[in-house]
Amino acid sequence: MGVFTTWADEDYMESYFGINAVDSANSGLSTFDADEGFKDVGLNVTATYQPWQHWGVMGLLSYKRLLGDAEDSPVVDEQGDENQYAAGALVFYKF
Repeated sequence: MGVFTTWADEDYMESYFGINAVDSANSGLSTFDADEGFKDVGLNVTATYQPWQHWGVMGLLSYKRLLGDAEDSPVVDEQGDENQYAAGALVFYKF
C-alpha cells in the first residue's frame, strides 16, 4: 500500500490540461491557462500471491484525485472526472 502525489511543471500542465484559442475553437471548451502545481494525490494497493515456487499472480488497485489546475481544467470539468481509477492483474514467473 502506498500514497503518492505528483508535481507538474507548467509545460506539462499546459500540454494536458490547458486549452488555447485554437483548441477552444476545435473543441467548444473554454480557453484555460494551466499553471504548475500539484497535479494529483492518490493511493495504490498491490497484492501478490505465489502458490508455486516459480509462478504467481499480482493485482493492483489505484485511486487518484486530480488537484489544482488539473481539476479545474474544462477538459476535466466538462468532459472528464477529477476522480481517476485504475486496476490491473498480471501473472509472473520467477527464475
